[in-house]
Amino acid sequence: MGILLGWLLAWAFQPAPIVQDLTHPSQVLGGSRSYRAILPPAYPASTKRYPVMYWLHGYERRNEE
Repeated sequence: MGILLGWLLAWAFQPAPIVQDLTHPSQVLGGSRSYRAILPPAYPASTKRYPVMYWLHGYERRNEE
């Protein structure tokens, strides 16, 4: 129980990620498409290279939720 509580407290006090809603032009899809980038909190000041994951899901719909 103590380990779980420690893990929850450590997780709760983590800095929030940076969330950016952006767009890119797409010739294939015939217009501008929106996407969301979620970055680590220290990303703007970091020189570290980060892995990237592309999740191309729902491109037939607009991001209006």
